[in-house]
Parts: sequence; structure tokens; C-alpha cells
Amino acid sequence: MSLQERIAEQRSKLQPCDTQVTWPNGQVMKEIRTANGISTSVIIGSATGFVVDNKPDLQVANILPGLSLGSQDVVLTPGLLKEHQITSVLSVGVVSELMDPDIKHLFVPLLDLPESDISEVLNQCLSFIDEARKAGGCVFVHCNAGVSRSATIVIAYLMQKGWMFEDAFQMVKLKRPVINPNKGFVDFLKHMDRRKRFSIEEISET
Repeated sequence: MSLQERIAEQRSKLQPCDTQVTWPNGQVMKEIRTANGISTSVIIGSATGFVVDNKPDLQVANILPGLSLGSQDVVLTPGLLKEHQITSVLSVGVVSELMDPDIKHLFVPLLDLPESDISEVLNQCLSFIDEARKAGGCVFVHCNAGVSRSATIVIAYLMQKGWMFEDAFQMVKLKRPVINPNKGFVDFLKHMDRRKRFSIEEISET
């Protein structure tokens, strides 16, 4: 029996199968492969256009002693805050119901939009973090996904402590790789950075 004949024989033993494929544009197609190896594709609907990850994000990223960053999933998971010795929670734009009455909580309203004015809540956030750390506690900063709003607050806190933007950003990115502040927040932080550099130059010239 030739090689081609053996391949044909093995192919004839294959069972028909259907495979559902979701494309990046949200189009859902069904690939139908028959026993003789012939396949066809049929459009059967549409989906979200992206792969939905329903797994909870339970990372508690320790940025500095007394300062952690993550998603709201951490707050919603019983016992996880206590496990990481969290004494205060800063909720940025997301209302979270804390089950532990011993944990101090602050909520600040902030939409994850480039046009959102973060300066309206920044001082309140930075003071809350400072108070918790000075009291020997640990504050957990979160938004919805722990990617944009809360990351921006944490980066701004590092900058308040003397870090330049790029160093602060890379530090937080190292500890929590998924961070990705929106463009408006990044522009705000870079503006903070320019003001800081200008102040340093002024002091050095006097």
C-alpha cells in the first residue's frame, strides 16, 4: 500500500466534528469538518469581540511597605484582606462593601475616562494612604480591574514621595504588570513630573 493510500485510509476513519471559532471582530463561525476531510465555515452569530476572562484577579501587589495594589476581586474575597494584613482600603471609582468592620474604608468617585479630573480626588487619596502607613498599617488601593485608576493613584503617591514619573511607573509595572493607566491619567502624571522637575531646577539655581 502506498503512502497516499495509507493516508486516505486513516482519513476515512476520522469522525465528523464541529469547531466553534470566535474572531477578534466578534464574529462567531462554526467550522464543520466531514469524514472525508472537507471543511466548511458557517457564520452562526456574534459575540463580544474579545475573549472574556472570568477568573478572579486575586493578586495583592506589594508596592511599598504598607501600600498594596490590585483589583476589586481581592476586596470581594472573604479573608484575603486579613491574610495580607490590610488595615485600610481605598476604593477608586468602585463601591465595595467590606465585611470586616475593623478595616478602614474610603471611597472616591472617579470614572476611568481620559477626561476625568483626577486632581479632584488626588489629595484625599494621598492623605488617606499616608495616614494608614504612618499608623503602621497597610492600605490596599483598588478600582475595578486594578489597571488604570488605582494604578494612577499609586504612581502619584510615589511621585509625591520624590519619585519621577518614569521611575514610579516602571516600579508599579514591575510589581503589577497589568497596569495601564488611560492616556488622560498618564498626561496628568507627566504634568506632575514636569512641575516637579521645574521646582527642582528652581531650587538648584537659588
